[in-house]
Amino acid sequence: MRPVGCTPTSIPPSTGKRDVPRWVPLYVHRTTTHSPSATEFSVISLAAHEWEAAWHDYENFLTVGGVGLPPTAWLDFCSMLEARQEFERALSEYENLAVIHPSERQRLLALLGAARICLNRLNRPQDALRFYEAASASAVPHLDLERDIESGIREAKIAIAFRGWFT
Repeated sequence: MRPVGCTPTSIPPSTGKRDVPRWVPLYVHRTTTHSPSATEFSVISLAAHEWEAAWHDYENFLTVGGVGLPPTAWLDFCSMLEARQEFERALSEYENLAVIHPSERQRLLALLGAARICLNRLNRPQDALRFYEAASASAVPHLDLERDIESGIREAKIAIAFRGWFT
């Protein structure tokens, strides 16, 4: 059980990562309204590499009306989904992150992640090209990512052309 008086921001220092999955889901289940602090549970679980707990916490958060995680944690969550080979869900989460955080650098990383999944895992080069071009046109500074974006655009165009030969 969760320690009495323990909130997401007052986790006892003695609570190790093994204790997180036991009490975090209990608190989230008892949450009846959307609360920004509810996202902290999924962040805690992600940081502790407790993927099942993070997934469960995030699903509960969405059930009570939540709309995404903080951008950095959301990227970690998407990476977790990719590692579990849940590519469609990862793509959906990357797209949601890009829509909800349009002016943050994490949007660019989400667009690149979505493009990579479309190109390499889902065989959807048209969608990959759309994501790469959106990243290229972004107003968020991205000089350090420009080489990756341009390379992705070239790969997507080649895949589209190659695909056209066999249809």
